[in-house]
Amino acid sequence: MRYNKLNKFEAGIIEDALNLWCDTFIQEINERESNGSVALFHPDFPKGIKADIMDKVRDLTKKR
Repeated sequence: MRYNKLNKFEAGIIEDALNLWCDTFIQEINERESNGSVALFHPDFPKGIKADIMDKVRDLTKKR
């Protein structure tokens, strides 16, 4: 199956969702650590995942 590239609106929706996910994930990590627990992930982990996905989204977005 062949898919068309994303337009800038669609890419923007994905970026907004990733930003929200990343912020929420970091907040959960910080809350867990502030309660004395050890978080499974470092706070930089969601930022790295977000950056990797955004690179892919940029590659799949129309350049116009």
